[in-house]
Amino acid sequence: VEFIVMRNRVDFNILVDNVSMKLLPDIHSNEDFCSEIVRNGFFADGSARFWSQSNAIMELVGGPSNFSLQVSDGQARASLKAGCFASREYYQVQIQYKIRVDGKSFQCDPLNDPKDLCPTAFLLSYTNGSFVS
Repeated sequence: VEFIVMRNRVDFNILVDNVSMKLLPDIHSNEDFCSEIVRNGFFADGSARFWSQSNAIMELVGGPSNFSLQVSDGQARASLKAGCFASREYYQVQIQYKIRVDGKSFQCDPLNDPKDLCPTAFLLSYTNGSFVS
């Protein structure tokens, strides 16, 4: 299973940070392997480890204790912890992002703006090497 963050406009760069996914209700302790399913969603170690790209340019920005992943072109993909998913369960997914156009911040409202304006985040799962939506 992968968590995908996709830019929908070629003229946008997005800064991604604090990507989180948890099983609801949160029955896991903080020490439990599945208490945080997204690997390296906070970029706290200053790397983009466990993240990959599809036709994108990814770069860590900020620091030294507050990194974000800048995505230009394409999409960024986060690796999720295997074995932490169960059918018929509910999960809470959170992501913080900023949109930049020509170096300036841009705001969008996913409920009221055209659907291609705001970035999209979704899960992609595989079964026997094929994508399942």
